[in-house]
Amino acid sequence: MLREAKYVNAIYKSGSFSKAAAALFISQPSLSATIRRLENELGTTLFNRSTNPISLTDAGRQYLLYAEKFMALENEAQNYFESLKNSDQGHLNFGATSFYCCYSLPIHLNPFRSKYPNISINLNENTSSEEMIKTLRLGQIDFALSSNPVGFEEFKKLFFLKEQLILAVPGAWEVNDSLIDYQLSFKDVLNGRQRSQTCPKVSLERFKNLPFLSLREGNDLYTRSKELFDHVGSVPTVYMYLDQIPTTYHLVTYGYGFTIIRDTTLHIVPSPPKQNKNQVVFYKIDDDLALRNIYFYYQNSLTITPAQDAFIRYTRYNCGTEEAFS
Repeated sequence: MLREAKYVNAIYKSGSFSKAAAALFISQPSLSATIRRLENELGTTLFNRSTNPISLTDAGRQYLLYAEKFMALENEAQNYFESLKNSDQGHLNFGATSFYCCYSLPIHLNPFRSKYPNISINLNENTSSEEMIKTLRLGQIDFALSSNPVGFEEFKKLFFLKEQLILAVPGAWEVNDSLIDYQLSFKDVLNGRQRSQTCPKVSLERFKNLPFLSLREGNDLYTRSKELFDHVGSVPTVYMYLDQIPTTYHLVTYGYGFTIIRDTTLHIVPSPPKQNKNQVVFYKIDDDLALRNIYFYYQNSLTITPAQDAFIRYTRYNCGTEEAFS
């Protein structure tokens, strides 16, 4: 059944028998005959052949759900028995958004690579939680890194870090004049002052009706920002929608608008020029939602490969627990 499952999945993904056959390195007549035989055995039709591209019938969609489970089990079994050949060797696939793939993951994984040089690593940049969840279910990735827990409830989680969301505001704006005692400098944020319990907080209400730079819908920070504004009964005046946090920050430096960023963003963007240290000012947001946990999610499986086990132990040792935060 695994072969047929892979065939059905390939046709569904490519939208045609010819493209699927090419991807599977078999002839189209052979693929068509296999699917016809499968449909006869099941007593139902799996594909709507009259549509363009070819689409699944209701029975086909149900079959694909079962097929994905079979393929996930096959991947899990292959990974496990491959890892038994040598406990110091293996392979790990990680899924995360571009931001984490570019910045957070490489820093965390570098010492791990030094400690386990024979464990190879691959990073998969995923654009959405839905994509990560699907690849995690299929066993195509070992760990998914996400700040959004929605949809990941079926998986085990491994604490990575806590992240503080802060406001980044053009320094020349008049609104800052009445908030001097609340302001954080670039250096303050790098030193972690925003994470102190004594750091003063500012309500988002102080910035209503000012131009806001937002990430696009589908990004966790888009949803989190909307909820933060909802908590103060306000709707942001969105000036521009963007795809990456560093981009929104750079536009703040030019005065396009204010935005909400991860405090860790300042570790990967240029420092402000000495002659204009207050080009951007920062504020701690007065809302518990501004503090969030980042987790690695992984399959709730009885079979953990040595490589996966090594990474779990390494992360627990180096990242501590979610309670360890001042």
